[in-house]
Amino acid sequence: MGVVALVGLAAAGCDSSAPAADPDPDPTATDPSETASADPVETETPDPEIAPVFVGDDLEKVILDADQVAAIFPSVTGVGEVSDYDPSVGETEGQIGDPATCMPLLWSSDWALTVGVRSTAWTGTDAEARYGSEYAVQAPSIRQAEDSLEWFHAASESCTTFTPREDITDIVYEWTPGAEETRDNVDVIVGTLAGGDGATASLQVQARAGNALVSISVPAEDGADPQAIATSVADALESAIGELTVGAASLPAAPAADGATPLADWQAGSGGIGPIRIGDTIDDVQAAVDWLDEPVEGENYFVNANQTSWSQQVDGGTLGITFTDDRVSAVTVQADYDYSAEVADPDGSALPTAGGVRIGDTAVAASEAFPGGTVTYKLAPGVQQYGFADASGMLISFSAPGLANQDDEFGTYTLENGIITSIAVEDTTTRVSMYETYTAASGE
Repeated sequence: MGVVALVGLAAAGCDSSAPAADPDPDPTATDPSETASADPVETETPDPEIAPVFVGDDLEKVILDADQVAAIFPSVTGVGEVSDYDPSVGETEGQIGDPATCMPLLWSSDWALTVGVRSTAWTGTDAEARYGSEYAVQAPSIRQAEDSLEWFHAASESCTTFTPREDITDIVYEWTPGAEETRDNVDVIVGTLAGGDGATASLQVQARAGNALVSISVPAEDGADPQAIATSVADALESAIGELTVGAASLPAAPAADGATPLADWQAGSGGIGPIRIGDTIDDVQAAVDWLDEPVEGENYFVNANQTSWSQQVDGGTLGITFTDDRVSAVTVQADYDYSAEVADPDGSALPTAGGVRIGDTAVAASEAFPGGTVTYKLAPGVQQYGFADASGMLISFSAPGLANQDDEFGTYTLENGIITSIAVEDTTTRVSMYETYTAASGE
């Protein structure tokens, strides 16, 4: 999908997730028999009639516990703690796939449809080395999760051999389909991916439970039964759906505001920022905020496929508006600050707030105001942010340079070090699968 620089990850999911073989942060391993139970997001009685939508910490329900891992993958000896950190390698060059339709087999997640993450890593006989991992993604909606897994299913059926990209590497990958399991709101695909000079083949599980997309990777072993694995994973995901309760967390609505009031009085929340509302047309925005400059293509207005972006310099920063199919899909306010400074020092006093959080605060304030979110670090463009998306797919995100501990190869973060430089609200249900975007761009 189109990338709008002002809105960062919130507007476009503009960078990649880690390749499927190694997506997760390194945890402190525990014995599989010592299963830790996460505090539930809701305490109400599970309702079998509610839509299977996993939000924030609900994703922990689709992470296999130590007992489940030991039963399905006997060679795993340790299961790490669940992390809410999403470290990503950055740009997708070299992992697009040739043909591009094979790209889903190389990725642990569809980054364009990722609005929340929970992950864990596993160890084998060598307790110091990562042996396998599980990566769970909150997609904006069930429809989008189904769409993403369908791209993987198509690749599984059509891709026998392929390369990441011939002009970057001569590695040839081989994919062997194993088994599939389909139930109400649950889909599981199992196969084996091999490639590289003497590299160990990996058993890959791609699955969906409602709006949650799940990726599991472990070394392939002789005698493993793909159908038994698919069935066991499907059983676990069905159980996770059964644990969902009524009343998933939702973002508070953005209070109504007059376009003539100072930006400092505008508030961000579900539905937009101040008088600029998700779903508005450009005429609606101009009527609500009559001081905006006229959009001039190539200057303050840019068109990219079905998306357009419109920016306006304001006191202390920039106001950015993204339109998808001629309707507002994201709104961002970003402060001016010295990008070269070791520590960002933005002044957000003249800019909108969100839940009492102001630009210039640390990421701690964002995590306290909107708990259950995900910390994201995109290596290539250096995006570091905290974000939370609710059951409707509405995402609020806070860019916070300094958040990620960049020298830690396994990816950790310190909320206190992240200084908020921008606030964005996005309707992520307007996003399309990255696989669709890159396949279309390849001309296949």
